[in-house]
This record gives sequence, C-alpha cells and structure tokens, in this order.
Amino acid sequence: MKRFLKASDSGFPQAACGIAILYEEGHGVEQDYNKAMEWYIKANDGGDHCATYNIGLMYHDGHGVEQDTVADKTEQMFGIFFFSLLPRMQECFN
Repeated sequence: MKRFLKASDSGFPQAACGIAILYEEGHGVEQDYNKAMEWYIKANDGGDHCATYNIGLMYHDGHGVEQDTVADKTEQMFGIFFFSLLPRMQECFN
C-alpha cells in the first residue's frame, strides 16, 4: 500500500486505481466500497481509463454509490471508457 500511495502522490493515476482495487476487493485492507470509489475517481481524474470502467461497474453494482443499472452514470462512464479506446483501435487497423 505504501508504494501505491507514494506513486499516486507522484502523479501516477494507475497507482490510485491500484489502491481502489485493494479497497474494493479487501486485499490487505478492510473492504470499503466508499474508499474504493474515492480512489477510482482520483485515478479517473488523472486519466486512468481502467478506473473509468471500474466506476461504471461500481454504479452498475451499487458498490459505494446508489445502484444505477440502466440510468445515466453507468452508461456515461462506460461510454467514456469505450470512447477512450477508439484511438488505440484505429491504430491497430492502420
């Protein structure tokens, strides 16, 4: 956890996503969906696209937030995630 925290403080959003996963799964820390969501948001704000997808899952499953299986937040986060993949997919076909 210390290395993740240090890396996150140094500006690596992937580390913040790693911390979120630890909290979501309860690995080495007490499972806490609210803290997981806080860290996913931090990672997402830093540009980590996997965090974006995981936020969508958290909304879909109602972990740390009110469940939103068919409404705005879930679709919004999944849309942002998949849109972020388009440039990489285009590179594969060029």
